[in-house]
Amino acid sequence: MGLVQSRSRSANKNFYEQMYKVDSAGFEEGVKVAKKYGTMGGWDENDLRCAFHVRLALSLLHGGSEEWCKESLAISVGISKEKTLGYIDKLYCEPEFTERMKAMVF
Repeated sequence: MGLVQSRSRSANKNFYEQMYKVDSAGFEEGVKVAKKYGTMGGWDENDLRCAFHVRLALSLLHGGSEEWCKESLAISVGISKEKTLGYIDKLYCEPEFTERMKAMVF
């Protein structure tokens, strides 16, 4: 079960959809800027995108939105199922959450 929602989150039934869309758009803009200035820090663009979506999926799952967690994981799996599972293993969270996320990958 997700963590207790704040009053503002519970009042906005589309909060997690908006979070997913805004965070994803912000990330993509950040990648464009990093590529333009050559500051990707040695990351391959798709590896970075994969890691971002795994981390976003965890945030969404913690908040109680399995639906949007799955959406974010689907982006990551579309890049690489193997890397998605690897990034899930690297998360610092309760084993319950990593197991739930891994089950969504298969």
